[in-house]
Amino acid sequence: MGRDHDYDWAIAEPSSMRALIQLAGRVQRHRQQAPATANIHVLDQNVRALKGKHPAYCKPGFESAAVPLEKGYKVTLDEGLTAISATPRIQEIPKLEKPAFIFASSAKKAAKPVSHWGVQEHRALRFTLELTGGEKYHSDFFRTGKEAELWWNETLISQAAGLRYPGKHASWSGELIRRTPFRHSQRQESFVLAYNDDDKLDWQQLDTSRYPYQYDDQSYRFKPVETSLAAGCHWWFDVDPEAVYQHFADQLGWPLKKASQHLGEIRLAAEREGQNITWCWHPQLGAYRE
Repeated sequence: MGRDHDYDWAIAEPSSMRALIQLAGRVQRHRQQAPATANIHVLDQNVRALKGKHPAYCKPGFESAAVPLEKGYKVTLDEGLTAISATPRIQEIPKLEKPAFIFASSAKKAAKPVSHWGVQEHRALRFTLELTGGEKYHSDFFRTGKEAELWWNETLISQAAGLRYPGKHASWSGELIRRTPFRHSQRQESFVLAYNDDDKLDWQQLDTSRYPYQYDDQSYRFKPVETSLAAGCHWWFDVDPEAVYQHFADQLGWPLKKASQHLGEIRLAAEREGQNITWCWHPQLGAYRE
């Protein structure tokens, strides 16, 4: 799921390497504290397999009647679980590649069962992408000649011919990736613009390290900013916090303080070690770094 979670550890029911890679990315996602012992435990079977159902590793998973796993299959450490990374999703296993990918000669028969997740996921992927002949299965469909090296060959030919654009498959180039790198998440912390015990609005932070939880004053980290508008300019909306809180308090039947605590939260970048951030605050412009 596309959720920015950060866990200390995980216990997972197996379904696919793809799912485990995704899960592993959410264990110590932001804090990245190196564990002294293993912090992910993968069960050797899922619930469907324990119940004797077949196919078992599907929805989620890549097993199907057309591309089955061996019956009684159990996940083992040689599945790429000793150090979980995206490598098994990118690289096929050479020694298992050809015999494992061969399908039965008849389209009405299933492929040969395998007992390795990496092989299973790659052949399921190829089965989906390369089955262009309708009901025809190709015994050597694991190698079609349509791989990425064609981009390189066409690029060389285009350059030799003096063409302006190097090859028609330029999307295979790493240039677009270099220019638009994948987002790098930064640790965040929450603040609330809420009413204090003196019925005044100030910036606070919920302290969950003690019980009952308490809101601590964090107003020293925010600097109010005043802005004057030029003649003929005006704000589009009235976002006065007190008016907004009062409206929802009336609608929901909540005390004004509760409305502000529930509705006034924002998330800002957390300070790194040795860093002190002062946030500028304006009701219309929001919070931004000084």
